[in-house]
Amino acid sequence: MTPRADTRTKIVATLGPASESPEVLDDLLLAGVDVVRLNLSHGTLQSHIERLQAVRAAAERTGQVVAVLADLPGPKVRSGQFADGGGVLVGGARLVLTPAEGPSTIERITVDYPTLLVDLQPGDRVVLGDGAISLRAEAVDEREVHCVVLTGGMVQGRPGVHLPSERLRLTTPTADDLVLGKAMAEAGADFLAVSFVRAAHDLRVVREAILPYTTRLVAKIETMPAVVALEAIAAEADAVMVARGDLGIECPLEDVPHLQKRIIRHCVEVGVPVITATQMMESMITAPSPTRAEVSDIANAVFDAITDIMGSGRTSRLYRRLVRDQKIAMATSGFQGMPGQKYPGLFLFYAMPARGHTNQECEQAIYAEIERLRSEPVTEQELEKAKTRARAALIRQLDSNSGLAELLTFYEVLTGDWRNLFKQLEQIDRVTAEDVQRVARTYFTTKNRTVGIIETTISESES
Repeated sequence: MTPRADTRTKIVATLGPASESPEVLDDLLLAGVDVVRLNLSHGTLQSHIERLQAVRAAAERTGQVVAVLADLPGPKVRSGQFADGGGVLVGGARLVLTPAEGPSTIERITVDYPTLLVDLQPGDRVVLGDGAISLRAEAVDEREVHCVVLTGGMVQGRPGVHLPSERLRLTTPTADDLVLGKAMAEAGADFLAVSFVRAAHDLRVVREAILPYTTRLVAKIETMPAVVALEAIAAEADAVMVARGDLGIECPLEDVPHLQKRIIRHCVEVGVPVITATQMMESMITAPSPTRAEVSDIANAVFDAITDIMGSGRTSRLYRRLVRDQKIAMATSGFQGMPGQKYPGLFLFYAMPARGHTNQECEQAIYAEIERLRSEPVTEQELEKAKTRARAALIRQLDSNSGLAELLTFYEVLTGDWRNLFKQLEQIDRVTAEDVQRVARTYFTTKNRTVGIIETTISESES
C-alpha cells in the first residue's frame, strides 16, 4: 500500500458519475483527497447514499482516512431543462424569461420561481450557472421578462438562475433540505453543507432536524446577508465555506478577495475551520475572464515567503512540527497583512490544540519554530516553493484586464508608484534565505509579540 503524499493543503473533491467507479475512487484517495463532496442538487437520494457507501469502501481498501461532505441544494432557482445538449447564448441577443415549468430554449427560458414577474425589475442583472452568463432585464409584462444577453456562453442542463437576493422570497433550509439532511446524517455523512445561509437560525433549524446524529454543519457564505451576519453564523457553525461562485455574483468580482480575507480572518480568530471553494485551479482551463480564485492581493515578497514556509499547508514548518511530529495540534496556519498592508500591521501564527493537549503547549511550540526561523536560514527548497507560488499568483492576475487594474491601483496606493508592479517578479527572485532570516530577526521579537488564547468552557449541566 502506497502512503498518501504529504500535500500542501487539504483537498475537497466533488464526486460524480465520472469518478464513482471503485478504481477511480481508490486513485483519488491515494492521490490525496481528504474530503469527498456529494452534490445533492443533482441525482437521487439513493444514488448519493450509494456513493457515500462506495467512498467508505474505498477508504477501507486503501487504508486512507476520508470524510464525506453532503452539500444540500438549498433554495436555488433553476431554469427548465435545455434539450439536446443545450445551446449557445450570443451577446446582444434577446430572449424572455417565463415563470413556468417545462423545457427551456435559447429564445425562451423557463424559471421555477412563481413570483419572477413581481420580484424582477427592469435594469436588474440575471446570472445563469456559476456566473459565466449574464442577462439584463429590459422590460417586464404580465407574462414574461424581456432580457438582453450581456455575456454569452454555453447553456445546458438545468443551470441556476441568480436573481437579486434582496428581493428573493426563499427560505433556508427548504423542506427538501431537511429531508435530505436527515437521510444523509443517518447514512453516516460526516458533514452537511447548508446552502444560502442567511442567519444563524438557519443552521439551528438543520441541527434540530438531524438529531440525534452528530453530523457537523458547514455554513456556506454565498450571500451578502450571510457576510453581514458572519459572526453569529460562525458561532453556530462547525465550519464555514467561502462559496465564491454565488458570492461573486452577489457583489462585484473585485470585492470577492477582500470578503474572502475577511471571512477567513474571522474564522481564524474564533477557531472555526474554513474552506475556500469554487473555481479552484480554474486557470488550467481556457476561459475568457479571470476566475474569482485568481483575483487576489499580492503582498510583500519576503513576508509571503515567510507565510508559505511557516504556515501554508501540510509542508509548512508549523504543520510538520505541531500536527505531524508532536501531534499536539489539530491545525496550524499563519498569515500576514492584518488589518492591511499600507501601514504597520500584524503577522499571525496560530494552532488549534489536539484533544489532551493545551494552548500553552502549542504556544511554546510556535515560539520554538519562530526562534528557528530567526536563528537558522531556511532551506533552498522551502524558499523556492514560496517563490514559485508568489510568481504564479502574480502572473495569473496580470493575465486579465481587471486583475491588472487592481494591481496597478494596489501598487500606486501601497508604494506610491504604479510602476513598481512591473518590478515585483524581479523582487521575488531576489529574496534570499538571508533576507528571510534578517526580517524574522527584526520583527519576530518578544517586544513585538501579542498573544491571544481562545478558550471554551462548558457548564456542569453540559458536561
